[in-house]
Amino acid sequence: MLKDLKAVLAIPKMVNCLQHEAYQVRFSALRALGEVAAETSLLYEVLIKALEEDDGKVFQMAMSMLVSNSHSEMTETVTCLLQDSDKTGDWYGPQLTLIKGIAKQGSFSWIPELLDLKKGFFSPVYC
Repeated sequence: MLKDLKAVLAIPKMVNCLQHEAYQVRFSALRALGEVAAETSLLYEVLIKALEEDDGKVFQMAMSMLVSNSHSEMTETVTCLLQDSDKTGDWYGPQLTLIKGIAKQGSFSWIPELLDLKKGFFSPVYC
């Protein structure tokens, strides 16, 4: 129990580490926050900020954490990102990263969103 208390007290330091110049530190801080502050609004805010991350590994970790978390705000964000497209109507990197994360997770909870995505993807285009 003392170990858990120390981890909770370290949350502000973990959040500060997300600004570190080394991606390894940001990656580790993000992963640690996912364990200590799972399914919280704080983690949601951190993950949304991490979606702007330049480093691919940190970005992919944030996407994976969004997919695997059952917090309602995170679920809504994933659904919106899946339905989003670039200005040409094409899929783009974040969507593909999310789909890969969903596949790795192996959960059936995303099936309705994926079916909706499939309908939009395979709907006929009239010229």
